[in-house]
Amino acid sequence: SCTSGIRLKSLAVKAYPNPVNRGEVVYVDADLEDSLLKNAIIEVYNSSGVKVQEVRVAERITPVTLRSNSGTYIFIFRNDQGYTKELKIIKQ
Repeated sequence: SCTSGIRLKSLAVKAYPNPVNRGEVVYVDADLEDSLLKNAIIEVYNSSGVKVQEVRVAERITPVTLRSNSGTYIFIFRNDQGYTKELKIIKQ
């Protein structure tokens, strides 16, 4: 018999560190199948609901540098298959 490992995806999207300090990068970790990562984007909104940034997802972990001021930001991960995940990030 053959031994092989199967790694199941958790279908979770998380961001770290949170809170993030000035000059630090936020990493968005999307533990999704490759088909769900294809054509995915991360939209960044400030606390007023204004979109301040958009980042294309290239692989499981995507770095995002917040260029804006301190405050609370909403990261929305979405793909073209309808999967959406919302994350709240605090920048100090």
